[in-house]
Amino acid sequence: MARSTIENFERIRNSMGEINQLADDATKQIRMIEDTLIDIGVGIDVSMVVHVSTGIEVISVKDKASADVETMYVKANYYLAYGRSKEGKFSILLECCREVENPRRHEQNQSPTVLLVVWSKSLVLASRQLRLNAVAKIPFLIEHIANECEQITIKAPKGLRDAANAIDDVKAAMAQQKPRPEPGVGRINNDAQNQTVCV
Repeated sequence: MARSTIENFERIRNSMGEINQLADDATKQIRMIEDTLIDIGVGIDVSMVVHVSTGIEVISVKDKASADVETMYVKANYYLAYGRSKEGKFSILLECCREVENPRRHEQNQSPTVLLVVWSKSLVLASRQLRLNAVAKIPFLIEHIANECEQITIKAPKGLRDAANAIDDVKAAMAQQKPRPEPGVGRINNDAQNQTVCV
């Protein structure tokens, strides 16, 4: 037997009190982790690394031919990421992505679907439901950031050495070239030799 409307409102009221408290606790944890990452000096971008959940997003698509705007409901995937938020501060981000088909990938024998980012925002600004789903997955994001930092320390020195070698090669090539005359000097001398004086 279905519960009465009054009873259901009471259930919602009780649940929302707990959800709000949990969401506030999650926000405090997120901010503490962000502050720690900023104190360490983490300034790298990692995108779409930890899947949080799926859902439905409402998007507006403009038809190029008619200029009509169509509202669509699309399946969305939400991912944890780390990078600069729209506010200009490095933050834990939540990225909303949807799958779109790319016909060119058929020709390259790759999966025809790619992920398109619909929006990206600081996790603390996401809905309470998404925030609570995401907070338990933050340790996986931290691990990915640590892996990425280690990879940079391996790859960057080689890249710097390669760049330094390229600069040395350019300097050596420039040293072998004959010095160019000052602008206009050669032309003026040539013109002076070819001038005919009429009396």
